[in-house]
Amino acid sequence: LMHRVGRVLRNINPGGAKPEASWVADQDKVVLRVEAGGKKSYAVVYLFGAHLTEWREDNQPPFIFCSSKAVLDGSSPIRGGIPLIFPQFGPRGKLISHGFARRSTWSVNASLSSPTSSSSESVSVTFSLSSSTETKKMWNHDFQALYKVTLTGASSSQLHASFAVKNTGTSPLRFNMCHHTYYHISDPKLVSVSNLSNAVSWEDNIKKTKHSSAPPSQLVIDAAIDSVFYKASNSLTIVDKGFERRLCIEKSGLPDVVVWNPWIAGAAKMKDMADDEWSQFICVEPVELADQGRELLPGSSWVGDVKHSYTSLK
Repeated sequence: LMHRVGRVLRNINPGGAKPEASWVADQDKVVLRVEAGGKKSYAVVYLFGAHLTEWREDNQPPFIFCSSKAVLDGSSPIRGGIPLIFPQFGPRGKLISHGFARRSTWSVNASLSSPTSSSSESVSVTFSLSSSTETKKMWNHDFQALYKVTLTGASSSQLHASFAVKNTGTSPLRFNMCHHTYYHISDPKLVSVSNLSNAVSWEDNIKKTKHSSAPPSQLVIDAAIDSVFYKASNSLTIVDKGFERRLCIEKSGLPDVVVWNPWIAGAAKMKDMADDEWSQFICVEPVELADQGRELLPGSSWVGDVKHSYTSLK
């Protein structure tokens, strides 16, 4: 399992004669790579938090934003990427904000992952986190969580992130879960989020207002935003006129969506974000945000996954 991650960027298939998909791991992260036709894509996932920090491909700006000041040594949650929020969202409970999953060190489950190298255009790695003495001090439940990351395609690549949790105890448990995705964008003023208008209700956490009417068909980001859209469409899009692309989000098992950007004043208060980086991302976060948490009976499992892809606006 222990390989040099640097190989993933140097071991290029120059002729592009056949596709190659692989993953390599070192002591703190895993890199997934797909090469075909002289092109390549790759993704990086840290074991701390099972936290994806990069998804890139040739001739495209990064799809995922990660702060230049992000702490990557495991001493605090990583700013940017795709934080896994479990079993609590924000301060909605008695646990530390956003729960402990993003603050825990996960393990690679090689038996549930792709071969370390294959002649294909898809590669997946599964990470696992189970209840322990430490987690029970915070949340007294038995569980097993599996997080599977799949990268497909050397070009026009797709990223599939699937979070599964099983109640391995003898009593019901309740939880919230969120893929807190930071999408890299050109400029908030050139970006809109679509397909939120069928949400049954929504709330603006900045203005402290709740709405039973439909939200706008296209959400334009022109100020700080922290809004929750309940029972939103499973198909969402982020149109970025600056990068001339459309980011496509397909979610399953995650009925709600949070849209967040701290804007200038909010970013200035964050030690792990440069003052100008607020303009480089928008968080569109598929989330299970049931009041009191979603109930999971003993022996039962739940899956919440998100498929990310893009198309050109050109």
